[in-house]
Amino acid sequence: MNSSFRHVAYLLLSFIIIPFHSTGAYTMPVGIPAPDINFEQEAPARPSDWSKEVPGYYYIDLVNGSYSPSFGSETAPRKMLPQPIPAGSYVEIAGDYDVPAGGFTRIIANGTNSEWVANTSGPVWITKAKNKPGSFTGHKVVLWGENAFLTDMLFKDKSLLQIGSPSSGYAAKNIVARNNEIIGVIDGGTLLSTSGGSPDSKAENIIFYNNTIHDAGDINSSFDQDAHLMTVSGYTSNVWILKNTGYNASGSGLQVNGAPPRIATHNVYVGDNEIYNVRQSGLWVKFAQNVIFSGNYIHNIVTTPWSVSKGIGAQYEPDGLWMINNRIHDVEYGIRIASTYDVGETILKVYTVGNIIYNVTAAPESTIQVGSENSWQSAAIHLVGGHEHYIYNNLIFNVGNGITTSSHSHKTLIENNIIFDVINGHASGESGYNIWSEGNKGTEKLIVDNNFLGGGFKVKLHHTIYERTALLDAGGHLNNVTNPIAVDSTDIESIFSSLMSNQDVSTLLKDKGKNNNYFLQTSFKEIFPNTTGLDRDILNKERELGASIDIGPFEQDGAKNEVTPPQSPTNVQVLITPQ
Repeated sequence: MNSSFRHVAYLLLSFIIIPFHSTGAYTMPVGIPAPDINFEQEAPARPSDWSKEVPGYYYIDLVNGSYSPSFGSETAPRKMLPQPIPAGSYVEIAGDYDVPAGGFTRIIANGTNSEWVANTSGPVWITKAKNKPGSFTGHKVVLWGENAFLTDMLFKDKSLLQIGSPSSGYAAKNIVARNNEIIGVIDGGTLLSTSGGSPDSKAENIIFYNNTIHDAGDINSSFDQDAHLMTVSGYTSNVWILKNTGYNASGSGLQVNGAPPRIATHNVYVGDNEIYNVRQSGLWVKFAQNVIFSGNYIHNIVTTPWSVSKGIGAQYEPDGLWMINNRIHDVEYGIRIASTYDVGETILKVYTVGNIIYNVTAAPESTIQVGSENSWQSAAIHLVGGHEHYIYNNLIFNVGNGITTSSHSHKTLIENNIIFDVINGHASGESGYNIWSEGNKGTEKLIVDNNFLGGGFKVKLHHTIYERTALLDAGGHLNNVTNPIAVDSTDIESIFSSLMSNQDVSTLLKDKGKNNNYFLQTSFKEIFPNTTGLDRDILNKERELGASIDIGPFEQDGAKNEVTPPQSPTNVQVLITPQ
């Protein structure tokens, strides 16, 4: 590839790895509905003259303040936060703040869901002081109540942020935590979390936006320390976790509800986050309903003797888990659905749509080495639990195995995927399986249609190995195609330049997908009615849905024949001329 052509490939790649935001308001990742709260709204303006007290404006300085002021000012600060903080309050914290009561620092918000009027109505605002940035230190901060914004604060020296409480009477509603930095140095627990424990102590309408969370626990500990970056607990609903960055943890990046009941945690929306260098998993669900992971970037997850490294996935009772347009690499499993429980008549459904997964193989010390006849070995997508699996339009390459199943599920649909170069970790000249279903074989339970399998593919269904598409057709698995891609699969730039410019490959992908509109639109919008459905690809280009959908995670042209550019650079035009 010449340098100019490689440069074009780089530009194409940039469309994939840069999150898509419109100028101005934040654009939700595909499939995630917008919350009712305007979480980007500006805080009230601070007083132009804060040398004296202004009703509704609290200036807090624990070290230099006193108990006498009602509100405090820059010249005569108040010492402690009011309890509770009334509606229409704007609070600035100067310096370190640590006022534990019962082992934690309390913030009780009595905001209202109305226009902000100082000392009268509207949400509570808590932020750092302008000239003396504030921080929480020493103890956990627990915030409960209603209608509050906590912004631009630093949490350090074993401080962390918990919204709500499992104790009765500590409900939290309409809370936004944004632009904060939370630094770990903890021995367990979670740096940023929601916490509900009963129907009268729920957490609902919670938004974590643009926070940086890092260094939870000791990532080199020789035991399962289990310090997480983020968690969503039981009795929590309508949670948005958007555009956060998390790294370095002895536990997971995000864990959604580690204990039953499943129905107590629902409608959790996780999008546009970057998680890396954590142990166990990037994003994980245990007991929850209707969870969306969309547009996240998960990479370099650390394996341990007690937990293999996984990008995203679930176990126990994930009911309605949608994994959409995520990018995952340098893990042992890209997406994994581990063992799940018997939940009676409930059918646990899992959807994997439009993800890019690459550089996947077992760590040298791992027990899931590739090359054996055990379907539990390392793979881009590995399915054990759940009852119905819908795997559409993913791109998988440079992996030990592509899509593998190790159970007799009710139904598994594998359609419109691109899977090639299943060689990572194998001996020279050997390869894994593009698709491997250990349990299901017949088309009543297993459908393998309209996939692009690269050159020299291997598909194993039950005990039968297929290496020709005609044999798959004869077995009822239709319209799979194969064609070699003569590039180094470790070079993602080359892969995308080839897929976009190689006429033979493009012809095999364009308009050749299977129509999955029932799931991509109808079924999805029945569950999440306030979205446009899964109408955009991983490039944020409008899909040509229906019978003209392309194979893979991106549209060759798009329904409107346009690409939405990232914020910077702007006005980029890319013209590709085959070499």
